[in-house]
Amino acid sequence: MNILGIGPLLAIVGGSSLAIVLLLQRTVGIGVSLLSPWRELFQVLGIVLLALGVYFWLSAAVLIARAFRSHRLETSGVYRLSRNPLYAAFIVFLVPGIAFMCNDLLIFVASVAMFVVFKLRIRKEEEFLQQEFGADFQQYAREVAQLIPFVRV
Repeated sequence: MNILGIGPLLAIVGGSSLAIVLLLQRTVGIGVSLLSPWRELFQVLGIVLLALGVYFWLSAAVLIARAFRSHRLETSGVYRLSRNPLYAAFIVFLVPGIAFMCNDLLIFVASVAMFVVFKLRIRKEEEFLQQEFGADFQQYAREVAQLIPFVRV
């Protein structure tokens, strides 16, 4: 494992699914938008989600960089809410926030695509963590959601 983890995969899956959605919108005219007054309410929700996503991502990036350098299992900060907060930042906060801000619910397709691919890939990362940290990782995995904060999937 390296410090990038599945970051490149995040960009490929998220970027390609978002490109497909944008292509469908431009060529076929498919789109799912909210009407007033819901549009304005969800735009505010989008701003909140984006702010949370940036915080989640930056916080996780700083914490995991320190843990990686010192070869320790990170379980503090946002890692108390999700074992994979870097990925959760995109799937739960950033992409949905963009969808609400742009008033285009088809953008959620990118979150769904990332969720499916990352659930498969995270398994390999967690096998590595199990080998590296043993009982400490097992205890952590029992206590903290794998991807979506507070949700066991």
